[in-house]
Amino acid sequence: KRVLEFCEEFFSGGTDFEEPLDRALETIQENRFKKADLVIVTDGISSLSPSFIERFNKTKEDKEFSLHSVIIGGTDEVLSSVSDQTLYLSELLENGEEIAGKLFESV
Repeated sequence: KRVLEFCEEFFSGGTDFEEPLDRALETIQENRFKKADLVIVTDGISSLSPSFIERFNKTKEDKEFSLHSVIIGGTDEVLSSVSDQTLYLSELLENGEEIAGKLFESV
């Protein structure tokens, strides 16, 4: 119940991709994870600095992990520069089993 209440809350601000993705990088590096899978669910509306994109992709290559983005009602213009796979909620709703299969086959 508390999770649902939190998810329904509107925090009236944009999305900051760099902070959560940076924390994911830290976790992967601190724990020496390799071949991890990250999943981000977002409307896709935000920005990433060129230096962050370069650092993220370098770490992704070094640690052999993947980023899978699920876009809800937005675009993947920013996340396409760091994502290995992008899925749209509209596609999931129309072709749920097929699209979900694509996501979970690669995770």
